[in-house]
Amino acid sequence: MKREDIIRLSYTKECFAVVIRHSVREVITDARQSLYQLLTPEGKELARNFGMKLPKTKPIRLYHSHVERCKETAECIRESFEGQVHSLSCHDLLTGFYVFDPEPILGDVNECGNFQFISNWFKGLYSETHIMNPYLARQKMLNAFINNYNENYLDIYISHDWNIALLSSIYYDINEHNYPWPGFMHGILLEHNENQFLFSCDPDKKVII
Repeated sequence: MKREDIIRLSYTKECFAVVIRHSVREVITDARQSLYQLLTPEGKELARNFGMKLPKTKPIRLYHSHVERCKETAECIRESFEGQVHSLSCHDLLTGFYVFDPEPILGDVNECGNFQFISNWFKGLYSETHIMNPYLARQKMLNAFINNYNENYLDIYISHDWNIALLSSIYYDINEHNYPWPGFMHGILLEHNENQFLFSCDPDKKVII
């Protein structure tokens, strides 16, 4: 879901959380060296603009991965948000917690690209000694968001493109690459309505989780 749609739909009373990719970062040329790139000036401005446009009716709780550019994104949102910021903290499940042995996985990403990597993962082509089963990894993230639900807050989770793509597999056909790769500050929306938790990666489509 695009940034503009996330902002617009976050105003609905059912929305309790958004999960977004970090803002615009420096260029990555090698997946094995992908932890160190920071936000660009454009990225910081985009994150501040996002924070400025969020609804102010509830305090927000900001969560970010341990990678610095996600923390930077969270801090820029905190700086510009015009309502109350309840907290800002690191969350273990917003990074690549599912990768146990990075070297072979990241080497393959360099060879085949992100779309094919995600497809290969769901096809079971990687050893589970190297990377967690994708369905288990997806459910761990969803469970964490649901268990953290509090109707009094809007939760903002700042993560990475792999995590957003993994979550989007609830709706999109991952094996056919038939989905939009998550852009900077694109993501998903989570809603709670009549005792149901709903997932949306498209403004017009919702899935019960």
